[in-house]
Amino acid sequence: MKHLLDALSYGAPPHGGFAVGLDRYIALLAAEGDPSLPVREVIAFPKSKEGKDLMSKAPVIPNQEQLERYGVRFEEEGKTEKIPVPAHS
Repeated sequence: MKHLLDALSYGAPPHGGFAVGLDRYIALLAAEGDPSLPVREVIAFPKSKEGKDLMSKAPVIPNQEQLERYGVRFEEEGKTEKIPVPAHS
């Protein structure tokens, strides 16, 4: 397991959602092998059923300054509004 953790210390590879399952493994260790312990009990940053992070209140709608900084715009279906993006120097 040490070689895996050493490799992950350099960053996680793209895995498309298929990962080793360390959270499930830790849940089994914490529950002493009882598979009925929910994985949510051992996840460091759990999300609500709606996919929101209750500690950071994410996701949130970015403000205009953030939209301009990263060159992002939102479009409603059937309605396109161009937002000017500042040129990079």
